[in-house]
Amino acid sequence: KQGRGSGTPAGLYPVLMSAETGEFTGELSSFGALGDSFYEYLIKCWRSLGVLEDRDEWRRAFDDAIAAMHRHMLVDWSADDTTGQVMSYVAPLHGGTRQATMEHLTCFVPGMLVLGADDTTPEKERVYLDIAARVARTCVEMYRRQPTGLSPDSVRFNPGGGMSAIDAKSIQRPETVE
Repeated sequence: KQGRGSGTPAGLYPVLMSAETGEFTGELSSFGALGDSFYEYLIKCWRSLGVLEDRDEWRRAFDDAIAAMHRHMLVDWSADDTTGQVMSYVAPLHGGTRQATMEHLTCFVPGMLVLGADDTTPEKERVYLDIAARVARTCVEMYRRQPTGLSPDSVRFNPGGGMSAIDAKSIQRPETVE
């Protein structure tokens, strides 16, 4: 329940927290490494807390985070030549500046959004499932575009719809399966 601090957009949080003050700190906000579990557990706690008094605060925090991610971090970068389906990525923010990158770890987002689409308004459900599909397409492309079929740990999105590996190692994580 501590304040966000660090000038991040409302609904988003820096990936670091001071052990001395309990305040969020730093200039990086991300759904990738260091930030992924924070956002994932907002919806998981809401679903699992049952009758606890502050249960709805978890849902509100999740919905606020997804709205902020949609406004500040979601980028449409390409469309499928055959189907026209849009592909999007969730960019980290560093000092309020959106980076043209995405870590493989961020591929948990579609599963988190599907979980969040349950038991909400029809409008939020539609938005969450649309974003989930767009980001999932990008995650598939992260695998498809590599000669080994393994996703690199992080990619950069280039003007004109290209994608290139920043960190070509493949850490065997389950995020895309999630």
